[in-house]
Amino acid sequence: MSNMKKIITLHDQDMQVTVQPGVSWNELNEYLLPYGLMLGVDPGPDASIGGMVFFRIL
Repeated sequence: MSNMKKIITLHDQDMQVTVQPGVSWNELNEYLLPYGLMLGVDPGPDASIGGMVFFRIL
């Protein structure tokens, strides 16, 4: 999943973003910054979205 690092869509009015699992927490927050948005969870700057979701399921 580490090669799946694309941010697919952002619907800033709905605060909804679709990303591939290899996007890191830090990359996503840098992308969201100009829109005044952020992912508030802070597992660490290199944590991937896929890893964060998998960890949450367990």
